Amino acid sequence: MRGCVRAADGAARTHTSSDDRAGPEDRDEGHPPAVPGSTDWVVRLCDVVPGGRSINICDGITRVQEGADSTGQIEIDLWSTSIVFLAGHRVRIQVTSSCFPRWDRNLNTGSQHGTRMQAARQRIHHGEDRGSYVAGMLARSRQSAAALGLAPVQFRDGLAEALPVPGGWADVVICNRVINLCAGKQAVFAQIYRVLRPGGRLQFADIANGRPIPAAALRDIDLWTGCIAGGLPRAGWHKMLENSGFTDVVTGPAVDTFGGSHGEGNARAFAVYGYAFMASKPGA
Repeated sequence: MRGCVRAADGAARTHTSSDDRAGPEDRDEGHPPAVPGSTDWVVRLCDVVPGGRSINICDGITRVQEGADSTGQIEIDLWSTSIVFLAGHRVRIQVTSSCFPRWDRNLNTGSQHGTRMQAARQRIHHGEDRGSYVAGMLARSRQSAAALGLAPVQFRDGLAEALPVPGGWADVVICNRVINLCAGKQAVFAQIYRVLRPGGRLQFADIANGRPIPAAALRDIDLWTGCIAGGLPRAGWHKMLENSGFTDVVTGPAVDTFGGSHGEGNARAFAVYGYAFMASKPGA
């Protein structure tokens, strides 16, 4: 398994005395079972507090069907989350073949019916020859750009609070529903302001809540992973942009981004909708 924990799409990642993880949490990679039929792979991201107590943060499951003794790469989507790993805490990745009653039992036979069961023998490969998923993702992206002849395109690994480009470098910055998952939103906007040239523009899409989110809900990891608790009211986004120095702040119409999704109930409870925000850095 490689790339157990990552943050992508410009989400915040720090490696100091306290460890932040934010953004679409990773697609964990393992290798299919050495049995015919089918079996499940379940991966959990956990926060282990001093004393050894393990707290589940998010998890994901996938069902694979492979022949006996087959080896390959699978991806397990852990969805989105935002969590601060405090100093002294540890990050734990749990891998299992079952998670009943959260998900239905799998007989590992390829059939959904009957009483015959089969034990799953699963093996995870890891080591230097299967390095960081983030590094691999960047390498594949660069290879794709080269194959398409897109010489000016660059892919850089960095933090949203410390963008790896010089000041005044960008004409335009775009972002799609990532900043709500960043704990230090003001720091993110300060970085965007820094890298934009005078007269440069920012356009990002994110969520805004129409009803206040109580303090208890702000500590609910499901509301963070569901892109509910990390949002701001529209006025809050405007104020944060203006505090960072941006002008000409404009908000687009509301978009029902949660309609028909598993998070629709929470979105309705707090009147959460998606919006496009646009702003400019003064000067030209």
